[in-house]
Amino acid sequence: MATFTITIPDDKVQDVLDAFANQYNYQEQVPNPDYDPDVPASEETVPNPISKASFAKGTVRAFVKNVYIAYKATEIDEQRAEAIETANSDIDTVTVE
Repeated sequence: MATFTITIPDDKVQDVLDAFANQYNYQEQVPNPDYDPDVPASEETVPNPISKASFAKGTVRAFVKNVYIAYKATEIDEQRAEAIETANSDIDTVTVE
């Protein structure tokens, strides 16, 4: 399996993580799955268990996956168009008398 590495200068890491968080709607706080409105101490939100770094990595992974899927779909669309063209040519030789 190939490895794909992105190198970010140390002084830019936090800016890059913040940019991903901002661009892709990372939430510092997320709904508390254990929230109980009947318990006064129960918090509606909790700190996001997914770090900004993990979130950014997941976003990059999803981007690469989506690019690959789009590429494969385009290949299939091209094959489909060729098949339709061939079928149209083939059917043009059919006659009914």
